Parts: sequence; structure tokens; C-alpha cells
Amino acid sequence: MRGQFLRLFVVATVCLLIVAGCATSPQLAPPAPTSLPPSPAPTLDPRMELAQAFQDGLNRGDGAAVASLFIDEGMGYMDSGYLLSDKAAVADYIEEGAGRHWSLQLSECAAQGVLWHCKSVEHEDCMRAGVGLDELRTDMTLTQQEGKIQYIEFKPSAEVGAAMEQAAEKFWTWVRAERDAEWKLVATPGGPLPARERGELLSKLCKEYVEAHR
Repeated sequence: MRGQFLRLFVVATVCLLIVAGCATSPQLAPPAPTSLPPSPAPTLDPRMELAQAFQDGLNRGDGAAVASLFIDEGMGYMDSGYLLSDKAAVADYIEEGAGRHWSLQLSECAAQGVLWHCKSVEHEDCMRAGVGLDELRTDMTLTQQEGKIQYIEFKPSAEVGAAMEQAAEKFWTWVRAERDAEWKLVATPGGPLPARERGELLSKLCKEYVEAHR
């Protein structure tokens, strides 16, 4: 009997000690959630970056900046059938366009294999006179080589291209007949006038042509 009592006493004491220990033991805090590393910033396709830089440089009228986007050898820039094949010609072309308040907006860009395609909309002072339209919509195609533009083309539809040829022929025929002195200054890229001044004079002639044919 006494032995049973002692055994019960020991068991009860042990249980009390266990309960007391559990009550006074510090509670372990749950582990802090593991933070995930930040996602890397999305990177643009290098062809998209080139197309954006081309658009921005053209809209600033910065011929040197646009020319610098092209490779040194074997480059091509085709604009509605007009081909430029060296950086100096590109710079001159962009600077002349600045004199005509030329602007470009690219949209709906996407990769198609090695090509980069965008829709483009252009505006400038000679759009109505030389092109016969209020704005010019074309398809842009770009290829790149080692982070530079290898080839870029702005191609209108066949119908628009034909209308442009007719409008340009009528415009230049009028300029030569009615403004012969100015025609000699603006007809040839790289002529006696600096590119931007040539563009400004061409803008003036375009406005006079439109006014004369109202």
C-alpha cells in the first residue's frame, strides 16, 4: 500500500514538473517567411530599342544620332523606294526632314524571325504636296547586326506608292516651271544649301504649291 502511494506521489510530482516546465518555457517564434529575390527587370528586344531610338532621333531632327544607329559597312535605309546606303546620306536625309517638320510614330511592333516589324505613321509639311496625302502609313521592317541597324525599310502599300509617284511628279514639274531658282537649291540632296535649310525651303515650296492648287 505504501509502495503504491509512493509510486502515485512520484508520478504526480513528475506530471506537475512537466506541466510547470511547459507553462514557463519560452514559446519559439514561428520562422520568418523567406522573402523571394526581386524579379529581374524585363529587357527590351534590342531591335525594339533600335526602332525606338530611330523614331526618337528622327523626331528630334538629329541626323548624327540616327546615322550612328547603323552599322559601318553594308547598311541600307529604304524609304518609300528611296535607298540610302551610307551614314552621311542618312544624316543629311534626317536633317532635311527636320526642316520640313517630319515626324514618325511607330506602333504594333513585333518580331517575325530575324525581322522586326512595326506600323508607322509619318507627318511633314510636304505630305500633301509631294505625297498627296495628309499622312503616310507604311510598314517598317528592321534587321540588326551586333546591336546596330543593318537594314531598315519603310514600305507603303502598292496603291499608296503609285499615288506618291504621281503626286511627286506633279509637284516637281510645278517647282521647276514656277520656281526654277529654288528648284536648283532643293532638287539634289547634298546641294549648296545645308540640309536643314534645304528642308525649310522645300517646306515653303510645298505650301506654295498647295495654295496654288486649291
